[in-house]
Amino acid sequence: MNLHADHLGWLAAALTLACFASGDMLRLRLLALAANAAFAAYGWHAGLTPVLALHLLLAPVNAWRLAQLLRARRQARLRARASSRRPSGLAAIAAARRGSS
Repeated sequence: MNLHADHLGWLAAALTLACFASGDMLRLRLLALAANAAFAAYGWHAGLTPVLALHLLLAPVNAWRLAQLLRARRQARLRARASSRRPSGLAAIAAARRGSS
């Protein structure tokens, strides 16, 4: 195994450790994608086909989950924005009475 492959393997391992230490799902998914890329490169350079195959299969899964997370965050922001525009409580009752008179 060459020194370049060793460095890629250690980088991939460090990124995976960072994934496990992450408390934020967005950061976790981004780190996981970076780890998948590093492990795939490691598998390629070291001639480790199972490692390469595994991380080529995991990368789209992580990308899909990242897209789901971003979509859910966007929908939550849109719902929060829409609900902040609606009057609530007594203001809503007063606005309804003004509209019906």
